[in-house]
Amino acid sequence: SYNYQRKLSGPLLDRIDFCVGVGRVAADLLQDMAPEEPSAVIRGRVIEAVERQQYRFQGTDCTYNADMNSDAVEHFCRLNSAEHRLMKILYDEMQMSARSYHKTLKMARTIADLEGREEILERDLMMAASFRVPENVGINAADPASPNAHTARRIQRKPGRI
Repeated sequence: SYNYQRKLSGPLLDRIDFCVGVGRVAADLLQDMAPEEPSAVIRGRVIEAVERQQYRFQGTDCTYNADMNSDAVEHFCRLNSAEHRLMKILYDEMQMSARSYHKTLKMARTIADLEGREEILERDLMMAASFRVPENVGINAADPASPNAHTARRIQRKPGRI
């Protein structure tokens, strides 16, 4: 799939919001897996996140986080100082475009919503950034060997960066 992905242009890749790699699972892991979270629990969390978004956006042109334009992102995705510093580092290190920056904030907002929080935390930003398709690189962003995952690990290990 790498050969196909690298043929996609940067602007096209920039419009892909999430990129999650699903690799082959070893048979040993399949047999020893712990019970998974029931679908009903996940569904309930998603419904609560949707309701939270609908409440947040009452009286606006938005219904969901994905509907936010750049002004709405700045208003509804406010960051504390630590998160703001991290987002600047991610923006610079990952060479994000303005579109990628705003989509990363929208993803982080959705992650926080799914966890039942209004505040966006550093871990939400890191997870959102790990799902981004790298600028001008046609490879899977969720792959542990990808530039985004590598950048996230490097930023986490550098003391004093955040």
